Amino acid sequence: MLKKVTMLFLSLVLFGSVVFAGEGQNPTIYNVTLTSANTEYSQVIAPSVKKITLQCRTPYDVRLAYETGKVAAPTTPYLTIKKGNVYWEDSLNTKLESTTLYLASAQAGVVIEIVVWR
Repeated sequence: MLKKVTMLFLSLVLFGSVVFAGEGQNPTIYNVTLTSANTEYSQVIAPSVKKITLQCRTPYDVRLAYETGKVAAPTTPYLTIKKGNVYWEDSLNTKLESTTLYLASAQAGVVIEIVVWR
């Protein structure tokens, strides 16, 4: 047991961070291009999602909301994912309905990478 923990620790130190899907399986990757600045774009996430991560491929801040009309002209409530950071949620319970993510950025041409696990 100690040997497995030591190997995991060394892997994290030597090779960087590791994403654990845990009970979530079947990852799906979405790439959402925010073509125009300060314009709302959406991505529907299917039911039964257990975990989700978002990051910006390009070095810009991104606004995220779970309701429409909040991110193009920033209006609370919304969340800012700062450049270089990853946003994640786990232990989700979306079995009954799909979820829509609403995204925008002050920069044009931003690409958002989204990974979901079912």
